[in-house]
Amino acid sequence: MGIYEDLNDALQDAIRAASEPGPSSRGARWGSQTEQTPGDRKRFAALVALQAALYEARRVAGVQAFSDDACVAELRKRARHIQEDIAIFRERRQRAKVSQAEAELAVIADFLPLQADEKATRAWVAEAIASTGASSPGELGRVIGAVMKAHRAEVDGALVRRLAKEALG
Repeated sequence: MGIYEDLNDALQDAIRAASEPGPSSRGARWGSQTEQTPGDRKRFAALVALQAALYEARRVAGVQAFSDDACVAELRKRARHIQEDIAIFRERRQRAKVSQAEAELAVIADFLPLQADEKATRAWVAEAIASTGASSPGELGRVIGAVMKAHRAEVDGALVRRLAKEALG
């Protein structure tokens, strides 16, 4: 299954868990506070927000289904926005919003593939420099392009850029 399907399954599981009556809540209805923890509610809200973001991105792109690469790109973009939001919320001392944003960031991390560490990325950058024959900072784009083409889902583009810039001087 793909990332989009995994996200939908997780959302369905969260809905089922929230609507199942607990031992102390006879016939509890959706939205009752009986058995749901604050963490469950935050996870549910984060799953809904992510599903909505992916749905909107699909609608804007005009496609019926998203590939895993497109989902990864959209989730990473959302993660960057959330990190910026967290910084703003912290400046404004809005703890509740920080907490919700961090919960959404944790949910995003659950669905993203692990990214390569700096050591592996450095090796890929060196390999790309060798394969492209790049030797000056003017060829930075060729090196970044080569790394991203081969390892798009595994690397952070900003890290690749920084390491390539360091390597090319």
